Amino acid sequence: MTDNVYAAPQANMSSASDQSGDTRFFVVSTTKLAVMYLGTFGIYLLYWYYKQWELYKESQPFDSPAGKIWPAMRAIFSFLFTHALFGKVKAAQPDHPAVAAWSPMRDATLVVLLMFGPMILSWTMPGPHSPLTPRLIAMALMFPIATVLCRVQARINAVCGDETGAANRHITGANIAWLVLGSLGWLIFGLAGIGLLLGMNESGADGY
Repeated sequence: MTDNVYAAPQANMSSASDQSGDTRFFVVSTTKLAVMYLGTFGIYLLYWYYKQWELYKESQPFDSPAGKIWPAMRAIFSFLFTHALFGKVKAAQPDHPAVAAWSPMRDATLVVLLMFGPMILSWTMPGPHSPLTPRLIAMALMFPIATVLCRVQARINAVCGDETGAANRHITGANIAWLVLGSLGWLIFGLAGIGLLLGMNESGADGY
């Protein structure tokens, strides 16, 4: 305690600093991430990548190479930069218990392969096949992609000092608007699938 009775009271900032953690990455609860990714038909992933790179860029010196990256381009071409992003998450605090034994390259490879697996499969499938097949596979693969993304996000949250993503756990009005658009995407996909199935049945019936 100070002997100067006129001195302004000194606040203890250590606890606030400890709780703030590393702010160079985007924090969101894993539940919200899963809901937004699946509910928007995967579109939210573009925003997720953008925010991760935007915050990382802002945390770097302006004159450094990392301070001059283009977050939008890295989001659009995420398949080229997923390994780099996950690697930077671990490099931020390599001794943190949440990432010490984590293999970012493994999860990055999983995400990229799962995202582009249906496209590669449609190119390599022998013989004629229904155009619905790659789409159905892509839709099914969204769930394992969400699982891997949530696993990565849990580590990001821990590194940033917010293990549960409490700072960004609520669904906002803007989120709801995107979910509505996403539901339309699911509806269109479902109707297109039904139309393709009906068309295949009719063509099969005509063949007899």
